[in-house]
Amino acid sequence: MLAVAFGTGAAVLTTACAPSAPQAPPPVVRDVYVAAPAARVWDALLVSFTDANVPVATMDRASWFLRSSDMLEPNEQADALADCGSSPVTGDLTKTGQIYVAITVLLRPAGDSTGVRIQTAWHRMGPYYTLDPERQVDSPCVSTGKLEATYLGALRTRLGIG
Repeated sequence: MLAVAFGTGAAVLTTACAPSAPQAPPPVVRDVYVAAPAARVWDALLVSFTDANVPVATMDRASWFLRSSDMLEPNEQADALADCGSSPVTGDLTKTGQIYVAITVLLRPAGDSTGVRIQTAWHRMGPYYTLDPERQVDSPCVSTGKLEATYLGALRTRLGIG
């Protein structure tokens, strides 16, 4: 009888301490058109990534595709840029653990203009519970869309079309 009661209590405790998924809806993925040919946008994109010290993992000019490596974001900055959910034990999960982001950019030539699609993929590596701080879990986060807007703004500035 004691084992059954303990098992039920543990199940209730585990359920009560389970983290919740991110609350922010993911940003709508869409192309933003800039009044510049794709080759000029590509060059500006490379300079923008270089200026921001973004490590490039994949780059293919023939398909106008560029993806960064995972980058560790400081929790203070990531908190405004992503939603990693929350835990009743630890609170906002974006403020704990290590938060990583990768940036993907796809250009779509359209005559004298170019469609620019910027997406970010966020994930968190860290404990869910303070009850077991040794257990590290890799979980997805949701972008707020602010980092994408920042990179698009930097690209427009670099192109002189602010």
